[in-house]
Amino acid sequence: MDTSVKRRVGAAQRGTTVAAPQGNAAQASTEEKLYKKLAPFLLTKRQLRENEYPLCCSEQGKARSALNDEERRWRRQQSERIEKYCERCLKRFYVTKDGEHLTTEKCDYHARKAVRSGRGQFTYVCCYGFVGCQVARHHVYKYLVSQEWGQYVTTRPAANGTPKYWILAVDCEMPYTKFGLELGRITIVNYKLETVYDAVVKTSSPITDYNTIWSGLTERDYEGVETTLEDVHRWILENISAETVLIGHSLESDLHAMKVKHGTVVDTSVVFQDSRGYKQSLKALAETHLGRTIQTSRTGHDSQEDAQCCMLLMIKRVLGKI
Repeated sequence: MDTSVKRRVGAAQRGTTVAAPQGNAAQASTEEKLYKKLAPFLLTKRQLRENEYPLCCSEQGKARSALNDEERRWRRQQSERIEKYCERCLKRFYVTKDGEHLTTEKCDYHARKAVRSGRGQFTYVCCYGFVGCQVARHHVYKYLVSQEWGQYVTTRPAANGTPKYWILAVDCEMPYTKFGLELGRITIVNYKLETVYDAVVKTSSPITDYNTIWSGLTERDYEGVETTLEDVHRWILENISAETVLIGHSLESDLHAMKVKHGTVVDTSVVFQDSRGYKQSLKALAETHLGRTIQTSRTGHDSQEDAQCCMLLMIKRVLGKI
């Protein structure tokens, strides 16, 4: 974490004076109190590395992530083709270095995860069967090769010492493209659950699968879309400072899609691990702790709903209601 961020979080923990957020006094007081209470839940540098977050500066070199494994695999292979394993059906297939599919078979997969059905057997909750119940034109992969770190931006300390936002929750949706998962939609909400930024984002490479069952994105959503990743970066650097606490569920995936390095993070998948140390889904957490049923639509997830749930979970946690 940046030194200035440590100083501010330390000040919040000690209860010493911290610059108030912009806005009226009542709003500033509420947000400041929440900010102080969130300090114990911030991920440590070790946790950031273990959960494969995009880290800042020299810390990135210490992170052993799946991205680096992908790059090494790619370098070992012939430049004419790259061996991949499908994210959905786990079958092996091949693509060119430009992301063109060399394997033409369709992808038969299950839309939901497998659960234990007894006696060491598993079944899929989407259809309670064993043979794939969904069919897609292509196999898909998370990354073609390791991410280009030069494309990432790093949040900076607030110029005047006072961030525009102290606390925000983020959720992103991603379609599959020729180069893997890319940012398709980003939603950011404040501590009052108000949406401060929401945009469908034009991908840098052609979309091969809208991943609708998870992303909620369709071809129609992209009609007339002009917002690019550079536009998203511009908004982030103007509105999110290094001191801002970003809340999300498995937020490393969102930050990689956003191509943003930010070290002041609260991850609800880490905060709410079960007694065995396993991460729970946001859907399960929302039902258990908020009494809300989310992610039930066949048209996919809602990034606004997911971001609001993450914020609500942490507000209830710091208020001692969970």
